[in-house]
Amino acid sequence: MLGFFMYNSGTGDDVCIDKCPTYMYGNETTRTCECILTHRAHASVVCISHCPSCSTGTGCQKCDAPYFIDTLSEGVNQCVNPCRVGYYNDPNDYCERSSSLL
Repeated sequence: MLGFFMYNSGTGDDVCIDKCPTYMYGNETTRTCECILTHRAHASVVCISHCPSCSTGTGCQKCDAPYFIDTLSEGVNQCVNPCRVGYYNDPNDYCERSSSLL
């Protein structure tokens, strides 16, 4: 099926779609959707999604609404919603550690 790409939505099932999500590109050789930018999260490599503005090394500089920037221990920003337990979203759309945990 020319013009379609296999996409794994994270549910374990691949689906055939005509346009990859905005944080992925359609690989014309493998006919699969692949991450534009990735980061290591523990032992796995994951796509950085909901991130219209990113840079190599630091990750997301801005997130699509309603997502917030969360800086991982590796120093890479990712877009999340909601923020991790013990964090809250500040007015600048960053996840900040709750003062009760400091």
